[in-house]
Amino acid sequence: MPDSFFVTQQKEENSILNIKRRTKMIVDAVIVGLLFYFTFPLLTGYCAHQYGRSFVIWFTIGCILPIVSFFILFFIISWDEKTTPKHKLSRRERVESEKLVKNLVENLSELSSTGTTRKDFSKQRT
Repeated sequence: MPDSFFVTQQKEENSILNIKRRTKMIVDAVIVGLLFYFTFPLLTGYCAHQYGRSFVIWFTIGCILPIVSFFILFFIISWDEKTTPKHKLSRRERVESEKLVKNLVENLSELSSTGTTRKDFSKQRT
């Protein structure tokens, strides 16, 4: 066989390896790009959730306007904190208190379903 056949075969193998390397580099670049892109929406959604707002809504807004939504959220939060009087519960405290009340009501309904009555509690005190 002539040497040109082996050279041609080796060039084909090298070109296939180069294509595989380039494909791997492109996939890696896309993954890094997506991670970078979703950093701000995740951060925006997390901050919104911490202040009693919807994670999903703010994550979606963050996907549409990645960096701008973060600043919009903090503007809304700071404006809400400034305009809300101190004697009123903040949005986050209101959500937490609603969760506590819900748990309390569920526990009371469990007590009533087990047959425990108020008379039973009064007998225990005496």
